[in-house]
Amino acid sequence: MVLTRLLLVLALSAYLPAKGRLDRLRELWHRSAWAEAEQLVRETIAEHPEPTDLESIAGFSEGYEMLRLPSWPETQAAYFARLDRALAARPRDIPYEFHCRGIKEQWARSTAIANRSDFAQVAALDEANTARLKEIVAEQGWPRRSVWGIRPALAAWMILQHTPDYEFQAEMLPVMEKMVGQKELDAPYYALLYDRVQLRNDRPQRYGSQLRKKPDGSWEPAPPLEDADQLDVLRASVGLQPIAEYLHEISKIYDQPAKHGWFR
Repeated sequence: MVLTRLLLVLALSAYLPAKGRLDRLRELWHRSAWAEAEQLVRETIAEHPEPTDLESIAGFSEGYEMLRLPSWPETQAAYFARLDRALAARPRDIPYEFHCRGIKEQWARSTAIANRSDFAQVAALDEANTARLKEIVAEQGWPRRSVWGIRPALAAWMILQHTPDYEFQAEMLPVMEKMVGQKELDAPYYALLYDRVQLRNDRPQRYGSQLRKKPDGSWEPAPPLEDADQLDVLRASVGLQPIAEYLHEISKIYDQPAKHGWFR
């Protein structure tokens, strides 16, 4: 269903590398000067030599006010076009391709969440990403972090986590478990996938990562749970934070986006 703040930080840990621009963006976010912040983002997209460096811009809930601007779709489209041009210059670099695919789906998801809009663009990306991932897996097996690098391999996992092809997802689950044992995937990512596959097959989730809203608007793990009394122990065994912290972070991402920025 969702990524925790921990996983967002791991997955979207790049930052604006030009220190002057980073400092300026901090100041604009602190003032909630979203239009000026977006203009700075546009300038950076156009001028920064490596567009994948900019992946984290749309990734944090504290910046969602910027993603709600009427002009944000144009900014996102400009970034996607910049990624496409960079990828066209590296046509045989499959890890780079998946890095770009992962960035696009995360930006599109963040925008849909921020605007509480439909996920049509996200769904289209998920379909295309799944088809491409299945091609690569058929040709060379699951992408290994030791070969592809951290970000491209994580992008492949994200595509699998969000795929609409549930049979493919379930088929890859034991492969992901093997990847954890071989230090090719971190255990929290396997845990999120495990829970998702379990619930989709009417089986209890183990780590409580898949959530639902209660009637009062708060969040809770979607039932059934494998062992509710030992939930935090099970979560800790794969490197996930206690469930109370997780629910708090999810509420911040989905329900209470702050207006003063990640840098406050």
